[in-house]
Amino acid sequence: MWLGTYSAAFGVWLQQASLGWFVFEITKSPFLVGVVIATRNLPFVVAGLGGGLAADRFNRRVLLGLMHILISIWALLFSITVLLHLAKWWVAAIYAFVNGMMWSFSQPIRQSMVAAVVPKHILPNAVALQTMAFNINMIMGPSVAGFLITYFGVEASFFLQSLVYLGMSACMWRIQLAEPKTEKNATLSISENLRAMSKYVLDNQFLTSLVLIGLVFPLFVMSTIQLMPVFAADVLAVDARGLGILMSTVGVGALIGSLSLASLSNFSRKGTTLVIFSVLVGIGIFVLGTAKGFLFSASILLFIGICNIVGRVLIQTLLQLHTSDLFRGRILSLYVMQQGFTTIGTLFAGALAEILDVGTAMMVIGIMTVVTVLLVVTFFRILIRTQ
Repeated sequence: MWLGTYSAAFGVWLQQASLGWFVFEITKSPFLVGVVIATRNLPFVVAGLGGGLAADRFNRRVLLGLMHILISIWALLFSITVLLHLAKWWVAAIYAFVNGMMWSFSQPIRQSMVAAVVPKHILPNAVALQTMAFNINMIMGPSVAGFLITYFGVEASFFLQSLVYLGMSACMWRIQLAEPKTEKNATLSISENLRAMSKYVLDNQFLTSLVLIGLVFPLFVMSTIQLMPVFAADVLAVDARGLGILMSTVGVGALIGSLSLASLSNFSRKGTTLVIFSVLVGIGIFVLGTAKGFLFSASILLFIGICNIVGRVLIQTLLQLHTSDLFRGRILSLYVMQQGFTTIGTLFAGALAEILDVGTAMMVIGIMTVVTVLLVVTFFRILIRTQ
């Protein structure tokens, strides 16, 4: 399962670097970069919930394998359109939207399988290791994408994506796993499943606070990372290889953070730790907005990468630890759905960068991050009291 996640994550980070660069190269518009990236994240609001419902009702292993075959085919088709010079910015937006639909549907299925693979007392370590698969590829993916774009064209990056997505499908067929008992969910309608999930979350203030503070990362942190193609070109004046290095430093930071969490025992005060790192990532974004030099920017991105991944892993871990198996897929789909808010954050960040400049936009986003975290803690003190 870890190897399958690793393969799929490599494809994701190839796309993260390639798609934004391709759109900025053909349009020179930060706003259109934001629009295209936003269309990829928009489906997470709906499709992620569908994946959660499916995870609680059907065979997760089969669903996950089939979805990554479809994702692979879709990436191959887009690489052909780029090769034939048929891909405009709106074609890239269509590709991003459909890709987001399929990827967001598969995410809660994959995440809910983690608890079935390991015992509960090492679940935090398992979640960190799963996340580490994405973090390692945050280093490798953009660097490989930068190399391919520079020497072979952006279509080569999308072609490679189509190959590596198949790795998840191949690994899923090798897994033998007892499916959780979901007979109770299967007898309920979709609307009844959704109502049960909503009541389950709203009756638990701790779960509600996790959902709210979790919005910080897609709304503000991920939207900042999505601005990297614009920041690299306009502020630092570097090419695709420089962009790859910058995004890779985020991955190095994320790798450090996830390795640290994976190596720890089941420590206490996870809620307090989550709040601290959520504030720190906002400070990091603000400082990045003031940066002018390449090395200083890279060091700040390293710091942001550490804080971002620690926060996201803690949210997912706490959701897993405080959720019943009966609701696991649907609760994790809320975590996945939050990624859809990257759409709002990216559009806002892109528009702000267009009106002001990309540095000032980042400073504003950093301030908003810190203020949002403090508001959540003010209204939900249980977040810092829970072990």
